[in-house]
Amino acid sequence: MDIFKQFLLIESHKVAQKEIAHAITVISKIYNEWKKVKRRTNAVDIVTTSINKLSNISPEIVDQIHEAARQKLIIILMRCLDLPIWQKVERKEKAYKKLYPLISKLQSEIPNTGTNGTLRDVIMTRLSAAISYQTTQCEVFMAYEPRLSKSYLRFLFGGNPPVKTFRMQSLPLPEDFETLVRTLTINQEKALKKYS
Repeated sequence: MDIFKQFLLIESHKVAQKEIAHAITVISKIYNEWKKVKRRTNAVDIVTTSINKLSNISPEIVDQIHEAARQKLIIILMRCLDLPIWQKVERKEKAYKKLYPLISKLQSEIPNTGTNGTLRDVIMTRLSAAISYQTTQCEVFMAYEPRLSKSYLRFLFGGNPPVKTFRMQSLPLPEDFETLVRTLTINQEKALKKYS
């Protein structure tokens, strides 16, 4: 009986290793595609493809992959949730829902963006930038990342940086996208009241 248990253990270990290797391969391929595309406006296809491929990766595997693959995955997740400030944040609802299992697993990780913010901070800041543009035409901006350089603000807002930026600490990302947008909108309204 012990031999049978050992055999099952070895087989399950092999299956797990194959899943991990497959996940790392998928992440690396998607990351390399993103490197080719960079941030061109016609990156819609790669966003859709990335979301569909990543949604098949089990969140439990995330703990098993090496640090380089985790960082690549975080960057892909950030890019999949990026949107130009003139687009409505609701356009990212489907992407958020599909990627949430991975996002929730990695939301406390710090990507190499230079802002010292977590993945959750980055996602909230970038969605908040679109809300700021739509509600105040970038007059007031509620940011969630600890540090924001002028070049980063130019990346978010183009040639129209906000007049006043407030910072707020982010809370864990909710599973429900509408709750997240409501929170960001309420915080934006608070910032506008402070500024007035």
